[in-house]
Amino acid sequence: FLQREITDHRERTYIMKPKGRPLSPSRATMIANTVLFVAALCSITAPIHGFQVSPPLAVLKMSKKNRPSVVNLPMDSGGGDDATTAKPISQPTSINLPLVLTNLANQAFIGSTIWTGGAGYQTLVEHANFDSGAVLLGVAGVIPLLLLSRKIETSESPYVSGLNLSTNMAVLKLFGPKARPVLALAISVLLAGVTGITEETVFRGQSLPTFANNYFEGDYLAGAVCSTLLFAILHTNPLGFFKSRDAFIDNSTLLILQLINGSTFCLLYLATGNLAVSIIAHALYDTYTFYKTHLVDVAGQMEYAERETSMPTCSSDKVEKMWIE
Repeated sequence: FLQREITDHRERTYIMKPKGRPLSPSRATMIANTVLFVAALCSITAPIHGFQVSPPLAVLKMSKKNRPSVVNLPMDSGGGDDATTAKPISQPTSINLPLVLTNLANQAFIGSTIWTGGAGYQTLVEHANFDSGAVLLGVAGVIPLLLLSRKIETSESPYVSGLNLSTNMAVLKLFGPKARPVLALAISVLLAGVTGITEETVFRGQSLPTFANNYFEGDYLAGAVCSTLLFAILHTNPLGFFKSRDAFIDNSTLLILQLINGSTFCLLYLATGNLAVSIIAHALYDTYTFYKTHLVDVAGQMEYAERETSMPTCSSDKVEKMWIE
């Protein structure tokens, strides 16, 4: 009788799972995710997929009328005191392969159990079905985020100007100032694909049910909130909140944006039950961010600036006389 009671208790406590919900990850997976979380918070760099956010809002907060039309790049005087001999610090002129590999290495570390056939791989196999329906839902699900992104890109608000500038500078550092349509597209798809698989598997596929089943008695709404908050925090620089008012604004804006992104990906997963939908949406969003920023916001503006500086100039008096004649 006692043995039967003990067996029944164990079944009720450890074996029974919420019907229709993904199985809870193992205790080892929960510990691994916690270690990764602490390691990321202790990191000095704050990734937007590996990039640091530190925009100079003092310039961006000027009115459009008073804002300088040309942004002066940092100067290197070569150790001399004469400012006239200063030369611009060299900017990247080609694909920054070490930075590409660093970003891939970061994702490989975060998703180590995916690539080694561990718990992450099992989660991906069990909960991701890459069929035509998942593609269509992923494309439809990312459209609101792309519209929001476009709204932010065209906004002149000082609260988002810092985010725009930091994104442009990060992509400039990654791809260089010259347009490379084919190579940049290939690298963008590679980085975005690896990031989508890794982060959706870790945050939506593993962290969400871990929080729900281990801390909130199977409440998946609470698990979704916690995993989304974790996702957003890891895409900011926690130390930046305490550096200055401008840094606080930058990180707060980024935190809100990542909460929106994470909530959207989480909703796609919970609504469809298919991790592939959120992976596709995430990968498309990152591809757009990398590729569009490179071709339009960085390389396009660089080419425009070069054309403008190469045009012959004349005084306003000469122009006025030409029109009068």
